[in-house]
Amino acid sequence: RLLDDEQLYVRAMYKNTFRVPTFTDLYYLRVGNTSLRPEKATEYTGGITWSGCRLAGLEHLTLTVDGYFNRVSDKIIAFPSTYVWKMQNYGEVDITGVDVTLATAFPLTTKLRLNVSGNYSLQKALDVTDVQSKNYKAQLPYTPRHNGNVSATLEMPWVNIGYTMTAVGKRYYLAQNIPENEIDGYKEHTATLW
Repeated sequence: RLLDDEQLYVRAMYKNTFRVPTFTDLYYLRVGNTSLRPEKATEYTGGITWSGCRLAGLEHLTLTVDGYFNRVSDKIIAFPSTYVWKMQNYGEVDITGVDVTLATAFPLTTKLRLNVSGNYSLQKALDVTDVQSKNYKAQLPYTPRHNGNVSATLEMPWVNIGYTMTAVGKRYYLAQNIPENEIDGYKEHTATLW
């Protein structure tokens, strides 16, 4: 906590982890690969969180910002082959990113409340296996650089109504980051009633 009179926090983390291939990664029909090696990662993360209420009409306001860098060896990914997907190790990958989250609540009346939240992620997941490769420092296949979501929920005494939109930016379906290999981004909308 940085200040006595503010809900302002700083955090940092270092981790050295590994992930063994799952049973499906290794043995699932046509997708599995029994030669997979465990994925190893060194991870660094730093972030800041602030909570408070600076504007009239808001119940609370929370903002978080996190930045991270991961160096991953033998990253396990699903990759398309001629007719089916296949699990494989990807060599060395540098993953750098920023996540931003904002959440707030508006009490509309004594019995109505509107909750609004959103987040955005920027992630560069770059192949750094071979400096001589034409794909050196290319974004990994099926990994978008930009994604995020927004949601709003109206809370009422007998029923609640919610809406969420998730958006994912363009990505590539092969290792080469060229226009021919580009997949368009998309948005998904969800409405809920409970």
